[in-house]
Amino acid sequence: MAYSRISRIEERRTKKQLFFVIVGILAVIVFTTTVGIPLLVRVSVFLGNRKLAQPLSDSLDKTAPFPPTLSSILSATNSAEIKIEGYGEPESTLKLYLNGRDVKKVLLGGDGGFSFTDVTLTEGENNIYATLTDQSGNESSQSQELQIVYKKSAPKLEVSDPQDKQTFGKNQQEITVKGLTDPGNDIRINDRFVLVKEDGTFTYNIKLQDGENTLNIVAQDQAGNETKLERKVTYQP
Repeated sequence: MAYSRISRIEERRTKKQLFFVIVGILAVIVFTTTVGIPLLVRVSVFLGNRKLAQPLSDSLDKTAPFPPTLSSILSATNSAEIKIEGYGEPESTLKLYLNGRDVKKVLLGGDGGFSFTDVTLTEGENNIYATLTDQSGNESSQSQELQIVYKKSAPKLEVSDPQDKQTFGKNQQEITVKGLTDPGNDIRINDRFVLVKEDGTFTYNIKLQDGENTLNIVAQDQAGNETKLERKVTYQP
């Protein structure tokens, strides 16, 4: 009898433990379904939103990049196309402006360098500058302005003395070449540079050799255009 009573007590204890285990499992299942899964979803959404919000934080950048730097160029040219080089903030977009119009656009690489080999000028004075726009849309102020004159016409050159095929006699071995060009031009007579006055006039004394003498007179402007004249004179002492 005592043994049967102990068995029944152990059986009731085992059933009670089993009941609590089942209740605990059910409680975990209910908690996971009602709280755990929604919580995991919320955490996943939060982390996903953080990743999506990262570019937005970048867009909050309001600092404009420094202006780009343009390499120096000649002040005048007789070529319709020139090369423009420089550098700016890496991975930003550069716009090149010519006489107020944007004519070139490029995304800068990691080193920030750029080079345009075919910038087409208009005849006369040209003003060139550039700006940068970073990935957040901030635009820099303009770079330093470059100025270059494109000129394709030949410079003026007039020679008033001596006349072509003029003959000089005794006591006229040294003569004066006189002429006119545009102010700022260079004059060479037989490969010797001659001073040009502010009004464009020039004079040059030259000693003649016996017989025929050739005078090669060249005017050159700042763009490199040239005008050439030739005078042949004879010295007969």
